[in-house]
Amino acid sequence: MYNSFDNAYCTFEYTRGILKVGLMKGVNLMNNYKSIEVHSVADFIEKSK
Repeated sequence: MYNSFDNAYCTFEYTRGILKVGLMKGVNLMNNYKSIEVHSVADFIEKSK
């Protein structure tokens, strides 16, 4: 009984770790996308002047 509970807890911690890393990567991707988008818009404005 204790062993299965231990395994479930480890799985939970592991899943939480994956979600946390996934969230961080997602946030980084969003930030990168925003900065790329902003740069391309800025470039477009510069070219259209």
